[in-house]
Amino acid sequence: MEKFYCPKCNKIFEAEGQKKEWQSSVFGHCFKLVAKCPDCKAECSEWRAGGPSSKKKFKFLFGFLFLLFFLFLKFYSLFKKENL
Repeated sequence: MEKFYCPKCNKIFEAEGQKKEWQSSVFGHCFKLVAKCPDCKAECSEWRAGGPSSKKKFKFLFGFLFLLFFLFLKFYSLFKKENL
């Protein structure tokens, strides 16, 4: 049995999934497992455990770019002073 997530009920439940297949013009042959929610009967996708959020990735990237910019300014000012 697989775990599925219902966004309407905001619940995670276990069920036997059915394979839903389609043809994408970009990715080609695609499929996913779907199941009906036992409460509201909506079609639900598999539940995925949350990994690092995109906000954390952007924070890291912003910090890294800030550090690079700071180092560039520091070396540029040293270079400029030596060439005067």
